[in-house]
Order: sequence, then C-alpha cells, then structure tokens
Amino acid sequence: MAMGRFREAYESSLDDPSLLDLRETLAVLDVVVRQAAERAGSGDSIGLRERALEMVRGMSGEEDPEKLGIVLRDLEALLESGMEEDAALEALADAAERLARRQEKAVSLHLDAAQAINARELVAVLSLFADIVLEEAPRDVAAKIIRRIDTDVLGTGTPAARISAGFGN
Repeated sequence: MAMGRFREAYESSLDDPSLLDLRETLAVLDVVVRQAAERAGSGDSIGLRERALEMVRGMSGEEDPEKLGIVLRDLEALLESGMEEDAALEALADAAERLARRQEKAVSLHLDAAQAINARELVAVLSLFADIVLEEAPRDVAAKIIRRIDTDVLGTGTPAARISAGFGN
C-alpha cells in the first residue's frame, strides 16, 4: 500500500501489538471528558474568564484609542485561544471515537474469525455426525438423514456415497 510520508507510521502501526487495545483510545476520551467536565463545572475556564475580565476592566477609563485597540486585540486573541482549545478537544474526541469504533469492529471481526468454523471443519463434524447416525440408526433411516444433510447443508454427496458403497450399518 502506498502511504507516502505516512509509510513509517503505518508500518509502525502494523507492528504494534497494542493496536487493537482500546485502553489508549479510552484514555484519550477520558482526558477529553474530564477536561470538558472541568470547564463546564468551572463555567468554561476560570483563568480565561478572569483574564478577559481584567482586560475589560483595564479598558475602563482608557481614552487612548491606540491602547484600547491593543487591549481589544489581546482580548480577541485570548477568546480565540479558548475557542481553539474547544475545537481541538472536539476534534480529538471525534478522532478517538472514530478510532474506538474501528478498534471495536476489528476486535469483533477477530473474535468472529476465531470462533468461526471453516468449511473443512464443518465437513469433518458432519462426517462424524454421519458416522454416529450410521452406527445408531437403521440403515434406511440413516441414509435418509445423511442425504438430507448432504443436500440441505453441504450440497455434496460424500456420506451418501459411503452408504451406497456399503460402508456403515
């Protein structure tokens, strides 16, 4: 896969044994939630509000338009930095949530694959089942059951061919 300047990070991720570990992603989400809760609990950010209030109070009675302009620009920069922090936290949370969903899907696929039975294993299990049916049921009933399994489940005729060849009861 061509990754350009991301190649090294991509290859590092492929070799990362903790790639599907949700702890790191959940830790990032936890930081974002804690930060958001702290800001919400403190009325956004105490430091930001205090600094903005100081700046506004500092403008009271100031008559020099140049000094007022400087304070207003500083106040604007302060408020923008708070908004940038909000945007950065939101972007970080969104990225972490997307990563968590992908990790969960990958883990789910991995677990599904680990629990899935492949075609060869299915045929082996059904062949064992057919052997048990041949040993325990009358020959005509066993043949009927095995033919049903062959046509309805496997779509083949191997166990039925064994009966026709004279193997079993």
